[in-house]
Amino acid sequence: MYFAYRSYVVLRDQDFRWEHELWAVATWVVWILLLAGLFLETRCRRERILVVLLLANCVLGLISSAWTFENARWTRELSLALWFMAAMVSLSTIRFGQSRNEQP
Repeated sequence: MYFAYRSYVVLRDQDFRWEHELWAVATWVVWILLLAGLFLETRCRRERILVVLLLANCVLGLISSAWTFENARWTRELSLALWFMAAMVSLSTIRFGQSRNEQP
């Protein structure tokens, strides 16, 4: 929920800039590699959906950091939507994952 809130604050403050430094791009690449590895190790469908949403957001971050867009508002709005969906999937994983693992 924190990242969804932070994305909302960026939109609320109308700060649509992305960092265009080499370290920002390198950080996105590292996150993408880590999430790709996590995707390969994950077996649960809900967890895979979560990882795919996070991976999509990191790819969006990489593209937005590597290239400059005239109107970057849409990338920030898409990022907010992805963070929010990931938060909801994460909460559903916690909620519904517990009920299946309970022993009678």
